[in-house]
Order: sequence, then C-alpha cells, then structure tokens
Amino acid sequence: MSRYISSLSNPKVKEIVQLVSKSKVRKVFGVCIVEGRREVDRALACNWEMKELWTLENTEPVAGVPDTVDRYEVSAKVYEKIAYRDSTEDVVAVFYRPDGSFASRSKVLEAASLIVVVEGIEKPGNLGAIMRTALAAGAGAIVLADPALDPFGPNVVRNATGALFELPIFMGS
Repeated sequence: MSRYISSLSNPKVKEIVQLVSKSKVRKVFGVCIVEGRREVDRALACNWEMKELWTLENTEPVAGVPDTVDRYEVSAKVYEKIAYRDSTEDVVAVFYRPDGSFASRSKVLEAASLIVVVEGIEKPGNLGAIMRTALAAGAGAIVLADPALDPFGPNVVRNATGALFELPIFMGS
C-alpha cells in the first residue's frame, strides 16, 4: 500500500530531494536513485534491492516490486521536485547500492574472464558508455580506481542504460 504525499515540506520529500541531488548523502545511506520504468525494471531483474518507490499520482503500478518496499504516490508538484530528469515515466526508485569492496565479492573477480579497469573517471556520460561497452564485450566486472564521480549517480544510471545493474562494480585506489 502506498502513502500519498502532496506537500513539499514533508520530511520524506526533503529526504529524497537530498538523495537525488547530493552524492555524499547517497553514499552515506548506501543508495542510488533510479528513474524511469525501464531502468527500474532492469534493476529489479538483476536482483537489486529496492528501498523506496515514488510514483506520480495515478501512474500505472510497477510490476515485480516486493511488498517490503516503501511506496509513495505523490502530487505533480512533489514529483517535479524529486525527479532529476524530465522524462522519467513518472517513476523514481531508491535502491541499495551493492557492496563494491573487493573482499565482499572476490569470487566474482576470480571468475571473470575480462575485467575492465577505469582510473580517475570524471564524466558520467563516459562511465555510462564504458559500462555499456564492457557489458557488450562480455566483461565480468568493472574496477573503478579513484573515480572523481559518483558511479551510482543519476547521470551514470541514465547513461549506462541498464549495464550498471548487470555488471559488478568494484571501487578502490
């Protein structure tokens, strides 16, 4: 069951606005923002764990969302405030980031026949393109060394067009 929110001063609205706009806040909470039905469907299909689902009022329900997910149906003015992009198909979701430490998933790296290593990446569009290319080339993982951006930021999620959800991402120095 979803909760309806119409006020921009609602604490939950203020919280998601912070998550959408500030990479440090996303990192502290260990989450990423996924906008658009196609991207949300891909994240769910890749077994990413959803925390919250935000939809514009009277939007068609998103299939496959677990019952444990907090759902919010919001007014147009609230949705306009929380959406990072203009064309999001009226769906914004908060997903937990996968653990990107080497120790947590070392078997993934051992099993990968191709690992893409990217050092000091700065532009979200470039990282998204690298992720798409790595997935198409059959890479088993991506290692980000000293990234100068949030690899789970909204622009990376959009530019990766689903590759982010399929490829394990590791970070380090």
